[in-house]
Amino acid sequence: MIGKVYIAIPFVLLLSCIDPDPKGEGSYKEEEQIKKVLSSLDADDLHQKLPDDYYWGKTGNGEPYIITGTDSHKGGGTLGILFSDGTIFTHFCHVCGPGLTPLEGFRGETKDDVIASIKEVVGH
Repeated sequence: MIGKVYIAIPFVLLLSCIDPDPKGEGSYKEEEQIKKVLSSLDADDLHQKLPDDYYWGKTGNGEPYIITGTDSHKGGGTLGILFSDGTIFTHFCHVCGPGLTPLEGFRGETKDDVIASIKEVVGH
């Protein structure tokens, strides 16, 4: 019996390291993919075609940014923003649905205000 416990514990620990999160709290794999896409874009080039599920935004003072997020209700929960100075910010939080509408709630006068509004999401 003790031998089975010694085998089961490492197996359970290994399984707990698998990345996909079914609870909609974000994923490092999603974050990696989002950063890869955002790093290929330019938030100052308003004429470029954005990939599906990536959207334009502007801070209150007019700084453009590109934002994306994965729907927490479908196992997502990873958000990423590319600001015009090249800064990429990612965060694991509740993204309530697909498309631009749930992402529009993250606003602010400046880049720092936008980031602060994201960090204010309850529990994250």
